[in-house]
Amino acid sequence: MAYGRLGTAYAEVGEGVLSVENTRKGYELREKVSQRERLYLESHYYHYVTGELEKAVQLYELWRQIYPRDWVPHTNLVAVYAELGKYERALKEAREELLLDQSNEEIYGDLAGSYLNLNRLAEAEAVLKQADEHKVETLGSRYQLALLRGDAVEKERLTANATGKPVAEYLLFLDTYMEAYHGRRRRVRELLRGKVELAESAGAAQRAAGHRADASLMEAYFGDPQQARAGAETALKSSVKRNSWVTSALALALALAGDTTHAEVLSTELNQKFPLNTRVQRCALPTIRAAMELHRGNAHKALELLPKVTSPYEPGAAELLDPIYLRGQTYLVLHNGPAAATEFQKIVDHPGIVQENLVGALAHLGLARAYALQGDSAKSRTAYQNFLTLWKDADPDIPILKQATAEYANLQ
Repeated sequence: MAYGRLGTAYAEVGEGVLSVENTRKGYELREKVSQRERLYLESHYYHYVTGELEKAVQLYELWRQIYPRDWVPHTNLVAVYAELGKYERALKEAREELLLDQSNEEIYGDLAGSYLNLNRLAEAEAVLKQADEHKVETLGSRYQLALLRGDAVEKERLTANATGKPVAEYLLFLDTYMEAYHGRRRRVRELLRGKVELAESAGAAQRAAGHRADASLMEAYFGDPQQARAGAETALKSSVKRNSWVTSALALALALAGDTTHAEVLSTELNQKFPLNTRVQRCALPTIRAAMELHRGNAHKALELLPKVTSPYEPGAAELLDPIYLRGQTYLVLHNGPAAATEFQKIVDHPGIVQENLVGALAHLGLARAYALQGDSAKSRTAYQNFLTLWKDADPDIPILKQATAEYANLQ
């Protein structure tokens, strides 16, 4: 059972490879434990090792039925249902979870986060007030709410309160993505370099690899293929063992950057190493392959790859916004403005899921281009203005910003 607990602990700090190794060891020893412990080991094995989310759900549901006073299976169901984009189901589990324990920060965070995903900010705030009444600190969830509301004063207060606490690293994680969302690339690079150095000094190789993958993918979305490829090359050299997320992010970054040769190698690696993983097989791989086809000039083929396998899982967790965004981009290439606008609008309409994801800002630019294709100058102009307002403090040398500025000028 110790292996299973250790696997969960590693997952929570971003050490995916170590999480898989320890969770697998626990699963292999499951015959020697109690019924509840076996449910823990088996459910986490499918969740963290094979990535078979539907099987994990079945076991968490069974665990919940056999042990109705145990809040742990509810916590895991909240996470899995959110990964699958089933936010109402996640909310139901989070509510039941809180009925079982009103003293746990994680539980209040689950419920507040479920409301945020559904854009129900007032209800999320009510949950956090309830946490205050029970003297439970919820700095991470409060910070997410402040980001969604653009409340700079609250953000500063929470940052000060988090100083010296474990949650401070999480707030820094959110800040990094927020800087990217607003186009402040130099600051993003600085923060990610610092995070890589900290992770490496702590011997956390997988966490460092994750930060490098983040950097590479952001550069690809900023429209800088050279930097995206260089960042991916560094990440690949520094991480022999890679979890599914790191490999997926690097493959997508390379595909978006036009390096289809290396993206193909990584997509093959993904398929071989994670043959049963729900998100790899039904979301990540189709998105990567579609990005490669788009770069090769096969827009119709790219579109063919995306709708069939990813739609049931959208919008899902924040990184699952990628296939929606790519579908919108593909429709732009095909000069189908209305269809492109529909895809980008899906992202704009879900700020609670997007939060500070860079794709959320770029969706406004996608909308502007989609409306321009339709000949709707008024809507296009408004969408360009929305994007340029979000990026009013952005670094001026970002390629996609230069393109957007020129397009807006031509529209005037």
